Amino acid sequence: MEKNKLVVGNHKNYMNLNDISKFLKKANEKITTKQVVICPSSIYIPYFIKHDYDVGVQNIEIIKPFTGEVTVSQVLELEVNYVIVGHSDRLKNFNEEDKEINKKILEIVNSNLKAIVCIGETLEEKNLFKTEKSLKRQITNYFDNIPIEKMNNVIVAYEPIWTVGTGKNVTLADLKNNINYIKNLFKKIYNVDISVLYGGSINSSNIEKFNKLEDIDGFLVGESSTNIDEFLKIIEVVVNQ
Repeated sequence: MEKNKLVVGNHKNYMNLNDISKFLKKANEKITTKQVVICPSSIYIPYFIKHDYDVGVQNIEIIKPFTGEVTVSQVLELEVNYVIVGHSDRLKNFNEEDKEINKKILEIVNSNLKAIVCIGETLEEKNLFKTEKSLKRQITNYFDNIPIEKMNNVIVAYEPIWTVGTGKNVTLADLKNNINYIKNLFKKIYNVDISVLYGGSINSSNIEKFNKLEDIDGFLVGESSTNIDEFLKIIEVVVNQ
């Protein structure tokens, strides 16, 4: 039986309350599947829960107290099931290290939330043919000592750092090879079949091309997910084709 693909919208901090209001008028009517996960800014989460789609947060913090951050216990109080971890925005701007991401993943999965873990190579690593070495380092370090029985709470988002917000994308051949490498490595190291999403400037113009790849289990969508009409077109392709 074919596995349902997931469409995750990462709103980052693009939207204000007026944007949210316009977005939800259509989203609450048109999005009627748990195959869609919307990750709004934390202050707007209450507007998104208790609808037919699922909801996630963009990050959690394991250090308490910490001004401006959200904890797993706070997430659990809401109807939120997913947490994005290790996004390149945070790696770049907050200098998050592998050990920190590992601790976050452990806390998330032990709380029976689903961790959407971002991995990907930099442009320099790509140009030096070190993509696989970079992916192996991240997979080995991020998932060190994560209980095998909790790995079903893990989803990997392959998001090449050089594609994020740039409008650039990997070739289909490279994407297929990299996703297969990720899945094979998880099978070899952890003996699990992992779901892998692709993220990297996904929009309604390129979604059909990427959706045709059999090994992709869904998509992590950034800015395009904040435009409801654009997002609905992406969902239509992924969920119904």
